[in-house]
Amino acid sequence: TYILLRAAVVGEGFLARDITFENTAGHAKHQAVALRVGSDLSAFYRCDILAYQDTLYVHSNRQFFINCLVAGTVDFIFGNAAAVLQDCDIHARLPGPGQKNMITAQGRKDPNQNTGIVIQKSRIGATSDLLLQTAGNMSYPTYLGRPWKEYSRTVIMQSEISDVVHSAGWHVWDADFALATLYYAEFENSGPGANTTARVDWEGYKVIGDESEVVGFTAEERAFRQKTRRRLIIVGISSILLVGIIIGAVAGVVIRNRKSGGGGSDADKLPPTESPAASLKAVCSVTQYPSSCYSSITALEGGSNSSDPEVLFRLSLRAAMAELSKLKDFPAAIQLPSDIANDTMLRQAINVCAAVFEDSVDRLNDSIASITAQPAGEGKQQQVLSRTWLSAAVTDLDTCLDAVQLNETEHPVNSAMENSTELASNSLAIVTKVLGLLSDFNIPIHKRRRLMTAEAKSDSGFPRWVSDGDRRLLQQVGGAGGLRPNVTVAQDGSGNFTTIAKAVELIPKKSLWKYIIYIKQGTYKENVILDKHRWNVLVYGDGKDKTIVSGSLNFVDGTPTFDTATFAVQGKNFMARDMKFINTAGPEKHQAVAFRSGADMSVYYRCSFDAYQDTLYPHSNRQFYRDCDITGTIDFIFGNAAVVFQGCKIQPRQPMSNQFNTITAQGKKDPNQNTGISIQKCDFTPLSANLTARTYLGRPWKDFSTTVIMQSSIGGFLNQLGWLPWVSGVEPPNTIFYAEYQNTGPGSSVAGRVKWAGYKPALTKDEAARFTVGSFIQGGAWLPATSVAFDSAL
Repeated sequence: TYILLRAAVVGEGFLARDITFENTAGHAKHQAVALRVGSDLSAFYRCDILAYQDTLYVHSNRQFFINCLVAGTVDFIFGNAAAVLQDCDIHARLPGPGQKNMITAQGRKDPNQNTGIVIQKSRIGATSDLLLQTAGNMSYPTYLGRPWKEYSRTVIMQSEISDVVHSAGWHVWDADFALATLYYAEFENSGPGANTTARVDWEGYKVIGDESEVVGFTAEERAFRQKTRRRLIIVGISSILLVGIIIGAVAGVVIRNRKSGGGGSDADKLPPTESPAASLKAVCSVTQYPSSCYSSITALEGGSNSSDPEVLFRLSLRAAMAELSKLKDFPAAIQLPSDIANDTMLRQAINVCAAVFEDSVDRLNDSIASITAQPAGEGKQQQVLSRTWLSAAVTDLDTCLDAVQLNETEHPVNSAMENSTELASNSLAIVTKVLGLLSDFNIPIHKRRRLMTAEAKSDSGFPRWVSDGDRRLLQQVGGAGGLRPNVTVAQDGSGNFTTIAKAVELIPKKSLWKYIIYIKQGTYKENVILDKHRWNVLVYGDGKDKTIVSGSLNFVDGTPTFDTATFAVQGKNFMARDMKFINTAGPEKHQAVAFRSGADMSVYYRCSFDAYQDTLYPHSNRQFYRDCDITGTIDFIFGNAAVVFQGCKIQPRQPMSNQFNTITAQGKKDPNQNTGISIQKCDFTPLSANLTARTYLGRPWKDFSTTVIMQSSIGGFLNQLGWLPWVSGVEPPNTIFYAEYQNTGPGSSVAGRVKWAGYKPALTKDEAARFTVGSFIQGGAWLPATSVAFDSAL
């Protein structure tokens, strides 16, 4: 067994983060290890460890696993380390014929060894293949463990155990071997598989009732956890240790702590392995495309002689910009194959590509400007902005591919975009994993503002990126004493214009001052676009049922989804209040967007969005919706913005007879994008009582789809599975992040939810805090100024 593995680590102080270790041999090949660890003081964070028999070999020394997924069949966590698995997902999978699943097989051979396996605050369940086969019976029994050696020691505590675990809990190794000398225990577990009334009656097994009895399994772990968490987050203290930082904290290679000397230059202190070339390779190793990262940077002037991660990041931006600049002219010059040259819809899709290519160039320019000319002390904030803008640039490129709907790699659109897509992704990875990691050390480098840091709740309840002036505008607009708009639109001729489009033409480009458009009561049948140059615009009406903007463009009649929007905005700091945006195309026309937004730091207050499929398209950047109504059928909140909904009514409606409803379809394609959909303190109710169609919270549109529903009320209309795969019958990749937290109502029970590896039915408070206004969209920095109420934290 010892050598049948995919990865092995022995040296002291090994760290791994965000890595999958897998052995694909299958159950028929018996012992086949994915990861073997003999490293003392080693830690594994957000890793997947996947195989069948003998998946994870915790061989020896002290080890800590947190937020990891471990899946297997027979003895799939085994060995004789002092190992703690905390807040992990432990999943049994379908074994081979005649096999039984054993989660643990601990190998303590001497009673004086301070070793054992502790599983704490974790979730013990099964993968979908096993669940489909068992369906409530014990045809493929799963046990918490069996004693591999005479003094085997395993403790399961404060964990959620599903009914996949046999009521006996534990299984013998061979007859009565070790049953009196082992130490197997359970403490304060929950879930249908946690009932201990029918457990084994071995002399060495016990149910612990007194917390003091488990202190011995937690005290050392707590100190160890504190130390290892610091090492996972704070690995090294300067750019001199770049290779150690990247390899140790991100790529998972051994880190040796070194103390830098007193004088001399950085170059004098660099070990031979940390030459500029080695540093560049280390930086590029965090990307999805290390080869193109290395070659593109070394091709630039200065790319071969710098070890400074900030300089290397700037060079990566230059390389990406060079490729994106080529793309700007590509749509006009593209030569389509003769069989599709006259395809009108494809031509329209290429026009979409032209628009998003231009926007992606702007996003890279923003990143370059922020990283090269920023005031001292503002590195963290600018680093977060760079990540936001690069996330948007990657989304723009993906939007083009979605529009042309072609997957042939030889197609000119795909081939032309390949380099740009890779290089933009590389820059995003570097700013996220390299500069972001270094900023956590408070190193004097352009540091990011950590998205995981919760901000204080503002007095108004909004994110801080809404300025005080904008907050007052939202409070004062309309009614007695309201602020005077720059332009008024009224169908009856009592304003400056009778159409919104005419008013939009007057908006100054890139204005630093708020431009206010008042749209009086009425239904305005027009399609409105505020391009990327229209900054700081506020539009407001007389109420979300009184001022209505209506359109009917749709996919079936030949318009790409991106262009079907009745109202579309791109310029930053856009605000809308007391308006309704609808697309009247109907369900038979499929994709028909009511509102699309790519506006960074945009706010929508007391607005209504009404359509069927693809109603609301939060395309990219940071967005906030408060007290809004969103109505639709399939994927009716979709896109790849970092978006938070608070106090909103989410209202699925009856689709066509052969359709289902999916409320969300999040589009995160790159793991380093800081995007996702967060729905907090909202109300999920049907639009009308006639809703009979199967309705789900969402489905994952892309490989890294991220959606969190928390502290919301969910009606009984929701299908108990909660979520739906994108492809029927195919489980989504384990890279998605779908989660629920503290929801209420008849549809909030997670007992019958999907069992995907990427789904978390019950987040911890700390996990949920990542998706609040303060943390997820840095709302405390810009929302207070809008005067729109918001909750910054949980």
